Amino acid sequence: MPEGKFCNRRPITTEEDLKALLGDKGGQQYYKEMETLEVDTVALWDSLQKTCKSRTLTWLEICAHCGLCANSCFLYMANNRDPKQVPSYKIQSTLGEMIRRKGQVDTEFMINAMEVAWAKCTCCNRCGTYCPHGIDMGVMFSYLRGILYAQGFVPWELKIGAGMHRVYGAQMDVTTEDWVDTCEWMADE
Repeated sequence: MPEGKFCNRRPITTEEDLKALLGDKGGQQYYKEMETLEVDTVALWDSLQKTCKSRTLTWLEICAHCGLCANSCFLYMANNRDPKQVPSYKIQSTLGEMIRRKGQVDTEFMINAMEVAWAKCTCCNRCGTYCPHGIDMGVMFSYLRGILYAQGFVPWELKIGAGMHRVYGAQMDVTTEDWVDTCEWMADE
């Protein structure tokens, strides 16, 4: 299936594209198109082989699944200690699985990985503080987010924010005049 009008691998680089994406209220069409966005498995595996270096691979391999990272994760605690919210489970079931399958994953897998990477981890790195091996899940989730973004599996709001940075130089479309006014106000305070 070809890429969609809104959900695709192309970054937003023009004001016209940005306004079109903003016109898709709530990302309804964007997420509908995402359901048919095909994973470029060759590019995914190639990217993983080129960029997933020894530190990340070692972390994925040495995780003892001891669960010491669990209580450090506020999402785990806030979700009634759901085992699927344990940081080690989240990274092993997404990035770890991508590597184990050598990039041979489907759209449903990538949508789930996107949900986990952006909605179930804040990359706060608290889990790395409690891990006896020093495994930094935040670094691995940041890496996973980049992999997902390159494949077009990124939340609608984030694609808008990234587009605003490219088009306007700020994610909030703040003019230079407003920025200077804000800085002057802060200096006065």
